[in-house]
Amino acid sequence: MTPWGLPSDTVLKGVLEDREVSSRARIEGNPNGSGQVYRFRATVLMHAPLERSRKALTDYAAYARLIPFVARSDFDPARARLFLEGGIFGWRLRSTLAFREVSAERLEFSVVDGHFQGLQGQVDFQRRNRPGGLPGTLVNLSGLVFGAQFPPAFVMERGAEIVFGVAGKRMRSYVEEHFVDEQKDPESRGNELPSPRKQGPRLRF
Repeated sequence: MTPWGLPSDTVLKGVLEDREVSSRARIEGNPNGSGQVYRFRATVLMHAPLERSRKALTDYAAYARLIPFVARSDFDPARARLFLEGGIFGWRLRSTLAFREVSAERLEFSVVDGHFQGLQGQVDFQRRNRPGGLPGTLVNLSGLVFGAQFPPAFVMERGAEIVFGVAGKRMRSYVEEHFVDEQKDPESRGNELPSPRKQGPRLRF
């Protein structure tokens, strides 16, 4: 069983033409045995070249500053390990992810410690030129994990879709602000990147 690929043509049309952020998460029965499988996907179009999109999206330390549901994002570049802490609906996640660069168009990751250990996922980058030949990048995050029991479906499904939707919009703004900023004269750049978010109440479970 593999992570979901791109969304349907209808949903993808909304992503490409209407700037929608598509997110989906589901708990399903395991077709290959007992227990359950949890799968998720988030798809967003960046108005920036692939190289710029990838560079900004792998600025993992920025996640806690930009995404409201992430309280900590500590990255160790020497070991390619990312510690994430955050949550929604009163449930809190603490996980360590290991990353592997497959190609310029794909990153793979796995949870090696903490919650959802064994989760496997990938981030795919596709060049998608916009009208007029302007550069764009379609980013698709997907993953899955097998388990005997998961937190309530409203957290794993609806909660995840909210998190991915908000994260997609925040990171899209971050990518595009970076790209626009780089085209200007250094003396005229100013403080145009998204302001650090205010820390909300800490979640727990």
